[in-house]
Amino acid sequence: MERDWKAEIHAQQELGERQRFTLKDALENYVNNKIDTKAYGYAKQNTNILNQISYRFIR
Repeated sequence: MERDWKAEIHAQQELGERQRFTLKDALENYVNNKIDTKAYGYAKQNTNILNQISYRFIR
């Protein structure tokens, strides 16, 4: 397990590889960062729409 972590860190730091994530994960992270701000409702509504649109294209 430690060997895997070291290999992953090496790939990120030395080879410039980036961790992959989905659009849904990115939008969810964005909305979570807007909690307790005035922009939360707007961000939540827009990301819900984007998730619905992206779901249609994936199917």
